[in-house]
Amino acid sequence: MTVLTVGNIKALSGNTIVMPAGHSIISPGSVIQCVITRYDAPTTYTTGNRLGGVEMTDLRVSIKPKRSNSMIMCTFQVFSEGASTHDYVMTVFKNGAVPDGPYAGFNNQAGRQFWSGYAMPLPYESDYNSTPFTSTMRYFDFPKTTDLITYAPGVQNSAGTSYTWFLNRTAGSLGTTNYENGASISMAWEIAQ
Repeated sequence: MTVLTVGNIKALSGNTIVMPAGHSIISPGSVIQCVITRYDAPTTYTTGNRLGGVEMTDLRVSIKPKRSNSMIMCTFQVFSEGASTHDYVMTVFKNGAVPDGPYAGFNNQAGRQFWSGYAMPLPYESDYNSTPFTSTMRYFDFPKTTDLITYAPGVQNSAGTSYTWFLNRTAGSLGTTNYENGASISMAWEIAQ
């Protein structure tokens, strides 16, 4: 790769710089690409009783980095409600599994435990029938690859008990007056370093 260092770039005419097909100018911190998944259908997941919980597969977002040294920043907006309790934690899945290491999908200090998550999906409340909540979390990764990567939010019960998790709906209804429906979104940005 050739590195060209210049003080200024000026267009030959006007104020537009034209790059040949397949070439680009990328500055550190700039967004290279953004991929979005939106899911509107009401659905359910069973949290199970395994560490990492269940991957919300309907919210998978896949990105193929253009540069191997890029940072991937994911944002998950999850409209949901848990059944029977408020004791849940959100996890992050990468290529179908909760990753370990410096960019783990859970709290590294607590380790891989049922109560160790990446974010809280719900505030403390006691209406487990008709009060959904929208939780937003961000996840950062430095995957060091240009291969396709898939990210998704996950949820687990912090006691290791298996419960039903309701996505884009309430626990009590598929949708009606006082039982709201919502949309959930996953986004992945490739950011130049």
